Amino acid sequence: MYKFFIFFALMAAAFSLPYPLVEDEDGEQYHLVPLSRVRRQQTDYRLDSKGNLFLGHKGTILDNQNHRLDGQGYVVKNVKGHGLSPDAHGGALDYLNKPTGLNLGVSANHVRHGGTKVGATGGWNFIQRKDAEVGISGRYDRVSGGPGPSREDYGVFLGGKVRF
Repeated sequence: MYKFFIFFALMAAAFSLPYPLVEDEDGEQYHLVPLSRVRRQQTDYRLDSKGNLFLGHKGTILDNQNHRLDGQGYVVKNVKGHGLSPDAHGGALDYLNKPTGLNLGVSANHVRHGGTKVGATGGWNFIQRKDAEVGISGRYDRVSGGPGPSREDYGVFLGGKVRF
């Protein structure tokens, strides 16, 4: 079963690469593979000494003059354990409005027998000068489904920086 899953994952990754398809005058189709490319995504995997296999992927989903959207996801599985279900998994999306400096983020993480943590963050520097910055930020986190009652954590912060 593991071999089939790994084979399917590799095939799906190979077919999902964004290579343009062109057609010549005889109707033959070819994929154009770039020789150099700006890397906007990164996949990471590692196996630690306790037998935990970590697989993560992060990348830029959208990036233009005004907006940037980054995403990431991960899965952790103890390969010494039984079954295919992951021990932890989660992901996040981060948005940046470049002209205003407004940033927003959402995330969700689940740990088996530990609950699910869902969070949101935001921030905005409303004064941006060469010698000073003043901004406001906030966050909200909620943990539910684990041992004990659900827990919430939130806050709003005002901060600044002055350069002499």
